[in-house]
Amino acid sequence: MAEFYPDGIVHEEHYAQTMNQTVVPALKEIRRDRMVPGKDGNELFVSVFPAEDPKGTVIIHHGFTENVEKFSEVIFALHKAGYTVGMHDARGHGRSYREPGVDSASGDTHIGRFDDYVEDLETLMKTAYKDLPYPRYLLCHSMGGAVGALYLEKHPEDFKCAVLSSPMIAPYTNGVPTPAALAICSIMTNVGRGKHRIMMSPGYTGHENFATSCASSKARFDWFDEMKFDEKLFHNSSPTYQWTVESIHVTNRILKPGEVEKIRIPVLVMQASEDHSVLSGPMDRFVQRLPKGRKERFEGTRHEIFRGTDKDVCHWMDEILTFYAS
Repeated sequence: MAEFYPDGIVHEEHYAQTMNQTVVPALKEIRRDRMVPGKDGNELFVSVFPAEDPKGTVIIHHGFTENVEKFSEVIFALHKAGYTVGMHDARGHGRSYREPGVDSASGDTHIGRFDDYVEDLETLMKTAYKDLPYPRYLLCHSMGGAVGALYLEKHPEDFKCAVLSSPMIAPYTNGVPTPAALAICSIMTNVGRGKHRIMMSPGYTGHENFATSCASSKARFDWFDEMKFDEKLFHNSSPTYQWTVESIHVTNRILKPGEVEKIRIPVLVMQASEDHSVLSGPMDRFVQRLPKGRKERFEGTRHEIFRGTDKDVCHWMDEILTFYAS
């Protein structure tokens, strides 16, 4: 029975068994984990997966409420293709630093400044990732896509090319008009409730619901849902008022006149047709302004394309590997 596709993606049939008995142990053999100071000295959890005779290094930045472990299948496939991989849990996520006063036990996820994410990546590029092999490639998902876009606007030559999967150029605000969501969350932040969970979110309540998730593959969803349930540090689930304010403001910063045009390297943007986490219009405008931008649209797929059906995930990974090799 085949467990993997040629690109290293795992078959959905017997997915959990293959991940737990083959992928996770294989990654454990090679990974180097450590705590590294971020931009302000607070520690971030960093993992490096070295490859023998590497083609280069892929730096991954995850999305909102995620962590390194959720990308195990992706890391495995990239490593199989010959790349060293570097990745960290963003501050406020997973095993990295959490600000005091945030109810992390309930899954609340906070940031005081979106630039903290960008500056953490800048710091790690000079420390934990400094000696990793060249050329460097960037892979970002969702919130990480916003971080990646802002980073590339400041440091357009740090990577050979970049893939932004479902990038959060603009967040979807659960049907509430963006100006109204910004006004409400700004008021709550200004009255001292910036570190509190937004009122429409229940926080982490246990096993999550596949039907309302960002994944299109039940097997992939179930595997990480079990891991998330078992590890309290992975219970990230809800934004705070301040996080929401920062995420809304990021759109005008990324799309500020003249900024996108600074990104001179090739950029591949992956877009899911059934995305209810980020808006497609601002994403399209971002791609149109990129000097060397291209969009690949995935029909019938939810926000987390890398947790789609086998067909979509293989397409996603094949596009990435072909793009990096071009």
